[in-house]
Formats: sequence, C-alpha cells, structure tokens
Amino acid sequence: MGGWDVATLKIIGVGEVAKYHDLDSYDSVVRYIQRQDKTVPRFCGGIAVNPAQAALEMQILTKAYRQEEGSCLRHMVLSFTPREIDDMGHANGLAFEIAEYYGGSYQITWAVHGDKRHIHIHFIMNKVSYLNGKKYHGTKKDYYDFINHTKTVLWQLGIPVQVG
Repeated sequence: MGGWDVATLKIIGVGEVAKYHDLDSYDSVVRYIQRQDKTVPRFCGGIAVNPAQAALEMQILTKAYRQEEGSCLRHMVLSFTPREIDDMGHANGLAFEIAEYYGGSYQITWAVHGDKRHIHIHFIMNKVSYLNGKKYHGTKKDYYDFINHTKTVLWQLGIPVQVG
C-alpha cells in the first residue's frame, strides 16, 4: 500500500481459492491487524464482537453453526493519503460507520494502522451470520453496494475512493 492519489479500498483474497479457508485464519489475521507496532487498542473496534477476543468469538460462532468449510472471513483494507486523513482517531470513527454496513448481520472487527506514511484501516468480517448461521457468499450487487456505502461515508468529508 502507498503512494495513491485518493483513498483506496481493497478486498483481500477475492479470487484466491485457498485464502482464509481454515479456522486458524481468524487468529492469524486478527493478530496481524492488532499488532502493537501498527496500532493501539483504542483504535481497534468491533460490531457484534469484542475486538480483544475477536478471533475466538468468530471461531466459536463458526463452529456453533457448523460452517467450517470454505472461506471463513473477509479482509478489507481502506487506505488514505496523508492529506485526506492524518488522525487515527478520526479514521477509527470512519471505520465504525463503514463497518455498520455488515455489522447488522456479521461480526466485524477493525484496526486503524498508523505505522506507514498513510493511515489505513483493516476490516475483518466473519462470513458466518450471527443472526441465522448462514454463510456470506458475496454477490456482485453486495460488492458494489458496499463500495457505494464506503464512498457515501467518505464523500461527506470530500474524500473520493477508488477500488484497488
């Protein structure tokens, strides 16, 4: 990541058949996004999950609904240029607004990273719904609706978004 002229949203692992296909993925990805050299706990959040134990709670839900097969999580990164967002607290508030798109049905956690010249947010979404145990499969419509939701949140601040 880096060097973009506008904010960039990237969904990690799309089209990668074997990406995030085991329950250990929750632990490894959540541990990565919450690394102390990248963020601090006050800039980590969650909806329907406690960020401090997000991996465990996501694993428990996935096992409870017997949904261990296939991809278990969705990993998204939103990067800002330094002139757009230069405050981790502000980015954390935006992360909550963006996460609300999925938060009504899925556990989602995030961490704001300030270890690079540009601030960026990692989102991890459990692909098992806490409402009914059904697995998120992602449609093109949902993909574009999420992008539009993100653009709407950021447009209020005059921040354009590209998909990378």
